[in-house]
Amino acid sequence: MKRVLKDEKKFNVKVFFRINANSGGYWLQKRPAAPSTLEVDFCKEVVKGFESGKLYQYNTSGSVTSWTNITMTSGNEFDISKILSNTASVNLYIRKAATETEPATAAVKIVLVKRPASPNVQASAVNPEYPEKIVVTGFNSTMEYKKSTDTTWTRCDNSGKMVFDIPQSNITYTFRYFSCDSSTPNSITRNVTINRRGAAPSVRYVNETVSQMKNTMEYRISGESEYTPVKANNSTYKLTSIIDAIPAGETRIFYIRTKAAGAIPASVDKEIVLQARS
Repeated sequence: MKRVLKDEKKFNVKVFFRINANSGGYWLQKRPAAPSTLEVDFCKEVVKGFESGKLYQYNTSGSVTSWTNITMTSGNEFDISKILSNTASVNLYIRKAATETEPATAAVKIVLVKRPASPNVQASAVNPEYPEKIVVTGFNSTMEYKKSTDTTWTRCDNSGKMVFDIPQSNITYTFRYFSCDSSTPNSITRNVTINRRGAAPSVRYVNETVSQMKNTMEYRISGESEYTPVKANNSTYKLTSIIDAIPAGETRIFYIRTKAAGAIPASVDKEIVLQARS
C-alpha cells in the first residue's frame, strides 16, 4: 500500500536507510617503555645490555617508520664501529621490535660522540741511527696498533720507537687512541705502511761510462760501505780508472740505487759488473 504524505504535492521528500552498527571494537595497547638496560662500551665499540632472545631495531635518523633489525655479535652485543662518525655526533635510536601480541617499544636515544683525531704516528726510512731499517715513531701507551692481517689490537708502550727490517712486501699497521672511559670512542685510525724496496733505477752503461744518473740516486763500488749521492740530474760517471785498478782475474761491481726518502726505503741496487782488463 502506498503511503501518501500530507500535502505530498507541495514537498519533495528523500528517505535514508542504514544498518544498525554492531557493538564491538579494538583495544589499542599502550606503547611499552623504551629499553632501559642498554649501555655503550666505547672500548669495544658495541652497545650491550640487550634482553636475550628479543629482536631489537635501530635507526640514526629519528624516523618513526624506518627501522633496521639489529644483528647481534657474539656476546649478545651490537657492533657500532661503522656507525660512529669521524666528523660529528650521531644520535642512535634503539627499540624492541613489535611482536604478534605487543607493539614496538618506545625508542631510547643514545648519543655517540664523534671520534677524536687520529694520532700522529709516522714511519721513516731515513735514519742515521738505524741504516737500512724503517723506524716508526710518535706513539705512546695511550694508543694501540694492529697489523692489517690481525683481528686484535696490541697496546703500545712508551718507548716511542719501533724498528723494522725492510720487508719483501708492504706491511700496513693501524694506530689509534684507545677508549678508556664511557664517554669517548676510540680515535680515528692512522695507517702506517712499512714499505718494501722499489725496483732498481734505469741508467745506461756504455764505453766504461754510466750515464742518465739522477740526483735522487746514490752509488758505491763493491768493497765500499757508504753510498755517494749523485749531485745533479743527467750526471755521468767514468769508471775507467776503477777498471784499470782491478787485479787480473778479479771483478768489481758498481752499485747504483734510488735514495731513501720519507717512508720509502732505498731501492734495489742496479749492478754493473766490471771486469779486469785482459
